[in-house]
Amino acid sequence: WIEIDPAGILENPSAGLGRGGQRRLEQIVLLWCEEDPDAAIAALRSHSSSIRGVLALALAQISADDPAHALRLLEQHHLVADQFYRPVFAALAAEDLQNAALLAAGLIDIEDPQRIANSSERGRRAAALAAVAGAWAGEDGAGAIAWLNALPDADGAAVRTAAKELVGNWSRADPRNFLQNLELLRPLDREYQYHAAQAAATWWQADPEAAVA
Repeated sequence: WIEIDPAGILENPSAGLGRGGQRRLEQIVLLWCEEDPDAAIAALRSHSSSIRGVLALALAQISADDPAHALRLLEQHHLVADQFYRPVFAALAAEDLQNAALLAAGLIDIEDPQRIANSSERGRRAAALAAVAGAWAGEDGAGAIAWLNALPDADGAAVRTAAKELVGNWSRADPRNFLQNLELLRPLDREYQYHAAQAAATWWQADPEAAVA
């Protein structure tokens, strides 16, 4: 590692990496993230889209170690693509679900219409909400629905995206509880009937006597 110049490799990634260059580039970047995550993300951020394709992988690794640091890097470098926010908020939710929910909800800024109108920012909010809702579904699907229902209605598309993530995870994790709370889904999930059918089939396979009763 001491003999490797990761910044230099990013300047000319096709040179010196040889066969399997993309995989070797990813390995070098991931090592760099362990040594100096701030420098690694700053360098990746400044390069072309082809190099920045490794950025999501790097952020996911940083998130696994320190999701709060990864979130700071997203904000510092103005990274708004949903592919960056999903792994960061999934890691935040695994560490502290309530805090992740507060942070995700905070990405919806109803006082700034221009920000809401920005489709790329809507993508990052949807990804954050979906990651948190999906994690919450495994613990308390009804509570997650209540959280989504309480969010400001400034970005309905983001909430619907999160609801789909929630419903899919909840119906698979606890089909019985999901079906018992089906009415809660009507305002959020247009496809709730499909998910209800899937959950009923899953429940019947697991416990046919209880499902029929």
